[in-house]
Amino acid sequence: MNYPLLLRFVGTTIGRGFVANVSFTGRFLGTEEADGWWLYGVNPGGIAEGGDTLEDANVRLRDALKDALAWYAAQADSFEAFHASVGRFVNAANAPNLVDWEEAVLRVRATSGGLSELPRWSAQTPVTVAVTRRQSVARQTAPQGNLPEAPAAIEASPIEQLPTWHVEMKVDVVRKKEAELEPADNTPVSELGRAA
Repeated sequence: MNYPLLLRFVGTTIGRGFVANVSFTGRFLGTEEADGWWLYGVNPGGIAEGGDTLEDANVRLRDALKDALAWYAAQADSFEAFHASVGRFVNAANAPNLVDWEEAVLRVRATSGGLSELPRWSAQTPVTVAVTRRQSVARQTAPQGNLPEAPAAIEASPIEQLPTWHVEMKVDVVRKKEAELEPADNTPVSELGRAA
């Protein structure tokens, strides 16, 4: 059975000469299959991950999104090129998944069923993406800073020091202050919600 999901992703990544905050709201199709749960990208359409449980699939999806951003940052010659690549990635739709997602929205609305433990958001929530250059960061930055084992190549005051990588995923479409979006202990947070 298919479930329409919304996802809010917030992360920071390091590129060649820049540090960028990336946030987007996207659509994913959750499918419970014999081998577990799969989350298929609708927007962004070029990604899918699975796991034994919905939470496991969500954690793997978060990691795959983090890795995709790190790859785009490593390929980009500038912040502007990274910004454009991330925009194309998030806005690229998977047409077959979109049809299934829209059908799942209609089914959920008609039956009020499925994944009731997840928060509910409007299926009319638009796909959005924001990529901003982080202010007050190092003079030298490099994409290898996205790797957990690599030391951060950031020279900033202790207050401005960035974690090597952090990701927070939420389906919540309510804007929060930047400080509330950054986990203090650098632990990624994931949460899924259903669209209706």
